[in-house]
Amino acid sequence: MKARDILRFSLLNAFRGRLRTALTVFAAAVSVAATILVFAVGMFAQSAVSEQLDALGISGVSVYPKKVAADEGLRLDVSDAVTVMKEVEGVDNALAVVIRYGSYTMKNWQGNAVIFGTGAGLGDLLDVELLYGRFCDESDLRGSANVVVVDEEFAETVYGRANIVGKTMTLTAGSSREFTVVGVISSQNGGMLPLLGDALPHFFYVPISTLSEMCGKDGADQLLIGSDDPAAVENVIALLERVHAAPNSLRSEDISGLREDINGVTRSVGLFITAVGGISVLIACIGIMNTMLSTAAERRREVGIYMSLGARRRDIVLGFIVEAGVISTLGAAVGAAAAHAALYVAGRMFSLDLVPDLRYIAAAVAVAACCGALFGVLPAVRASKIDPIEALREI
Repeated sequence: MKARDILRFSLLNAFRGRLRTALTVFAAAVSVAATILVFAVGMFAQSAVSEQLDALGISGVSVYPKKVAADEGLRLDVSDAVTVMKEVEGVDNALAVVIRYGSYTMKNWQGNAVIFGTGAGLGDLLDVELLYGRFCDESDLRGSANVVVVDEEFAETVYGRANIVGKTMTLTAGSSREFTVVGVISSQNGGMLPLLGDALPHFFYVPISTLSEMCGKDGADQLLIGSDDPAAVENVIALLERVHAAPNSLRSEDISGLREDINGVTRSVGLFITAVGGISVLIACIGIMNTMLSTAAERRREVGIYMSLGARRRDIVLGFIVEAGVISTLGAAVGAAAAHAALYVAGRMFSLDLVPDLRYIAAAVAVAACCGALFGVLPAVRASKIDPIEALREI
């Protein structure tokens, strides 16, 4: 059979059982739409976290141990920030930081959290307004106090008011502890919390000594330096390498390094959620395979006629694979269009950029179509093994 004949017969057969084909296409469309929607929300959450970090107003550079030095146990210390401020000219601020991904529980609310363990002077490096209470101070650091600073929108969501100083909550990162709210700062998420829910983790600020104890590690992950002078940064590195007796062990980069730490976490979570959504595509492909298996059983006589007229087994296999590919491609295209429309409408309603790059949507359609065709191989091979003589006897 010629390629055009195989394609024509495959298209005709794909729409012969209209109801069954429609249900199979619908299943594929729902699975692809769900995957795209989950992926789009994950991508938007990652973008929102990045924007939230921009809104924090952190400037300067991050100084941290190289991987080899970190593997050998080198850790910076809270006292390094004090040393740098005293001995290096051109440094406006220095803050030791530990960042951990965890969870929170407060009243009946619980969800994901990015926990910043910081030293005193948080307000000097962040472009935020302290609305109520205070930041963590030196006494909190010395005593590893269980105190936390939250933002205004989180407070409004949980308690319906901004001032929740004195309220308690549980934070988990390695281990769990109950914290008392000592400060409320202005929000940095631009009102996105009600729209995203737990897709966007909440930011909390605790004493670095407390978070280090929770994680079972002493010291700091990195030192944030507020300085626009490259020479000052080099002097900071040289000083810290002398203090820790570890030459050529530290490196620096701009604050995007901090952003990458947190984006790496949200990226991993987003990929995991997308992978879970991709399971629905697998289920839809199994449905396509089931449809094609039943189709092969029903078309025994037809396949026998084709083979008696000279069709080869390869032609039968290609015909069934093309038919499965047509059904899966149609379902993927419908699902992608529905997901795109839903994201566009939601974006217009809430003034958000939810629609992912069209290349990602095209990739989702292509993957779903290829998977559908792949799952059509088994029914195609089974159909090609039909004995034409036995099939013709059924006429």
